[in-house]
Order: sequence, then C-alpha cells, then structure tokens
Amino acid sequence: MKENEELKRRVLDLANRCYQQNIYTFSGFLNAAEVSDVYTMERELDFVPWKLFGGTEGCERQMLRFGSEETLGYEEEFPISCVVIRPSAPKFAEDLSHRDFLGALMNLGIERDVLGDIIVRDAAGYVFCEDTMAAYLAEHITQVRHTSMTT
Repeated sequence: MKENEELKRRVLDLANRCYQQNIYTFSGFLNAAEVSDVYTMERELDFVPWKLFGGTEGCERQMLRFGSEETLGYEEEFPISCVVIRPSAPKFAEDLSHRDFLGALMNLGIERDVLGDIIVRDAAGYVFCEDTMAAYLAEHITQVRHTSMTT
C-alpha cells in the first residue's frame, strides 16, 4: 500500500510540474501494476493531458508523459531507445531467454525503472530503455549467460 501511495504522489508531482512550468514531464518505466494504478487516477489527472507508451505497441512496461502538442505548442517524443543485443557468433550462441537478458542487465547494476520491455527474437534481445542509458548498455553489455554479445 505504501508503494502505491508513493507512486501516486510521484505521478501527481510530475503532472503538477508539467502544468505549472509548461514543460513535458516523464516518469521512468512503470510495470503493469503501476500502469493500472495510473488509470485509476484519471480523475485526479484530468487537468493535464497524459499518455503511456513503452517504445512500441503492446509493451507491458510503459513510460508516462504529461503534456501534449495542443497544450504546450510543440511535440516531444518519449525519451526511449531500443538497443539490439545480438550474439557475436550466432552459430555458437546459447538459446537465450528474457530472464537471461534481464539478469545480464541487472548484473550491470541498472535500476529496473530505466528499462522497458525486453523482447527476445531470433537469439537477439531488443531492450527498450531510457535514452540516457542506451550508450551505456551498448558499451557494457558484452555477455549474456556464457554467450558473447555485440550491439
């Protein structure tokens, strides 16, 4: 319950900052439960436009943006990048799962709220993250499980 109240306080703070300073404000990536909590706050947030987006359609983890082109006079994209992590030698790569990619990222000491969804397809991991983390990930993610990786 305490986490829920903390989320509500943080969301209202972002909404108020957007409204008072006439700037776009963004949350970190929210998990599915937090996204659900945001939807329960619709009445409290009706004074400012907001949108949820995770980098592509159907993402479970999403970032919350306050502001719109109509109210602020310009459009600002979500600060989300997609880092593609592939095996250096696909022929010798292990069969990697979402859990393997997430474990490698957590091992770098990265907070979960700067990471969005991780989509695993054809031995590659597509990691949605905040723009500020993209270069760090590209440089430091060199191995997932026992498989050498490249970005």
